[in-house]
Amino acid sequence: MAVASAKLSVWLLSNACLFLVMSGLGFAQTTVRTGPTPTVPGNVVLPGQDTPANEAGGQAGQGALISVLQTARPDYDANGVHLGTLIVNPNVDLTETFTSNVYATTFDTKSDFFTTATPTVGIRTDWDRNSLGALVSGEIVRYARYSTEDVSNLNAALNGRLDILQGVYANGNAGYQILHEPRGSPNAVNGKTPTEYHLATFSLGYVKENSIIGIKLDGTVDNYNYFDVETAGGVPILETNRNRTEYVVSGRVSYEIMRQYQAFLRASGNARDYDQKFDAGGLQRSSTGYQVDAGAALSIASKVDGEIYVGYLAQNFDDPRLSTASGLGFGANLLWNVDDLTSVKGSVSRSVEETIVTQASSFIQTAVSVGVEHELLRNVLLSANFNYANQAFQDFGRVDDLYGVALTGKYLLTRNLATTLNIGYTKKLSNAIGVFQLAEYDQAMVALRIRLQF
Repeated sequence: MAVASAKLSVWLLSNACLFLVMSGLGFAQTTVRTGPTPTVPGNVVLPGQDTPANEAGGQAGQGALISVLQTARPDYDANGVHLGTLIVNPNVDLTETFTSNVYATTFDTKSDFFTTATPTVGIRTDWDRNSLGALVSGEIVRYARYSTEDVSNLNAALNGRLDILQGVYANGNAGYQILHEPRGSPNAVNGKTPTEYHLATFSLGYVKENSIIGIKLDGTVDNYNYFDVETAGGVPILETNRNRTEYVVSGRVSYEIMRQYQAFLRASGNARDYDQKFDAGGLQRSSTGYQVDAGAALSIASKVDGEIYVGYLAQNFDDPRLSTASGLGFGANLLWNVDDLTSVKGSVSRSVEETIVTQASSFIQTAVSVGVEHELLRNVLLSANFNYANQAFQDFGRVDDLYGVALTGKYLLTRNLATTLNIGYTKKLSNAIGVFQLAEYDQAMVALRIRLQF
C-alpha cells in the first residue's frame, strides 16, 4: 500500500503542477477572490479546516485587527510574481491524509489513505485606489482503496472594489464552484459516489464608514445545481429536485457611541426558490425568510475586536404542511490578541438550513467555535480549535449534535516551502432511531501537507 500511495502522490503532484501552469496561462487575464466555500453543517472535513461550527469561527475579528496566524512574516511570505501593477500568487498543496471512517457510518467503518492535490493561482492589483482580484483553484482527491470516493473540485472567482470617497466604496463578487457533498452531511443520500453539485454566486455591496453613522448594504444570489447519483445496486437517486436559487438582501446601520464602540441595527430578507415546485416527497420547499438583529461592535486598541447581537429569525415555506422555522436569533464573534504571540478566537451563530429529510421543513443550527493560535517560533505556528453544532430538525423532532476538535502545527521552512500537520476528531450524535441512526459516527483524521508557493 505504501508503494501504491507513493506512486499516486507522484502522479498527482505532476498533474497538479501541469494544472497549475495551465491555470496561470488560461486565466492570466481574469480577476477574482471568493469568500469561504459554503459548507453543509455536519460535513466530514480535513482536520484544521472547517469542522462543525468552524465556519462561524472563521468570521471572528472582522475589523482591522488580525490574529497571530494572519500576521505578515516578510521572511517567509511569498513575494508573488509582479507583472506591472498585477501580483500573481501561484501555489500548490499536496496532502496525504488518513481517515478512520471513509463513509461516516455508524457501523462497519472503513479506513483509508487519500491524497489531495490543490493547485491555486491568485491575481490581485497593486493600485492605490480601487482593486480587482482573481482566484482559480482545483482540488483533486484520490483514495488508495475506495476509489468511488475520488472527486475533482474547482473554484473560480472574481472580485472588485470601487472607491468612491474616503471610507465609501462599492464591491462585487462572482464565482463558480464544482463541489461534492461530504459523506457526513445530514443531506447525504449514501449513493455509490458522493453527490456532485455546482454553485454559482454573485454579490454586490455598498459600504459607508466615514462618519459616526455607518451604512452597509449587500445583495447575494446563489444558484445550486445537483446531479443524480446511484445506489450500490445501480438504482438512480433523484437529486436534481434540490436545485434552487437563493436570494439574500441585507442592510446594517451603525452608530459610533465612542471611538471604540458602535451600536448597530441589521435586517436581512431571503427567498429560496426551488426549480421544481414539488420534491420527491410531494412537498413544496420554496420559502421566504427574514432576520432582524440589534447589537454592539467593539475595537479596543490592538487587543480586542468583535461584535455581539440578538434578534429574531423566521423562514416561511410555501407548503402549508411545513411549519415555519422561527425563534431567537443571536450571534457573537471575538478576536482577542492576548499578546504578540497568542490569539484567542470565538464565535456563536444561529441559522435556518435546508434539508432533504422528508419529514422536516428545515433545521435550525446553533454553532459554537473556540480557537487558540500561538507563535512558538517565528516560523513555527500552532493552533487548537473546538467546535460544536446543534441541529434541530423542524416538524420531526430529530436533533443532531456534532463535536469537533483540531490541532494544527505549521512549519515555515522557507519563503517558498511550508509543511502542516493536522490532527482532528469529529463525533456526531443523534436522537433519531432506525435508519436515521446512521446519522451517528466517529471519525479521526491525520493529514500532512506540503505547500510550494511563489
